Amino acid sequence: MELSTEILNELRIIKWLLAALVVMSFFVVLIFFRIGSTLTRNQDIIEKQRRKQNNIREFDELLQTGHANDVKHLSRNWISLDSDEPYAYWYLAKAYYHLGEKVNAKKNFIRTIEVDPEWDKAVNEWLEKIEDELAASRPESVK
Repeated sequence: MELSTEILNELRIIKWLLAALVVMSFFVVLIFFRIGSTLTRNQDIIEKQRRKQNNIREFDELLQTGHANDVKHLSRNWISLDSDEPYAYWYLAKAYYHLGEKVNAKKNFIRTIEVDPEWDKAVNEWLEKIEDELAASRPESVK
């Protein structure tokens, strides 16, 4: 009898150890999923940064070589994919400017600041330039 009581006690201990092992395994799996999701999120951020740098390089080159219309279309596409990216509006504004569409350029420079207020200094220089050009192209008032 004493032997069976000892065996039952040991089985109870084993049962609780197995339960603890299952709980710990669950937490280990949960931790791995959390790490995996964090790595995936970080990888997405890195990929977005890489694409942004490639776009900046490509758009600068296109603008320098007189392909503003291409930049306009590519910037619109970029905005459709990421409407919170100030560079997309910046390059759309610059494309409009190079195409002579000053009013659209102005609208998109303003949108750049709305998306990211830290762009105000760079954008304000362009806005002043556009305002000066628009004022110079207006007909003088008749007296």
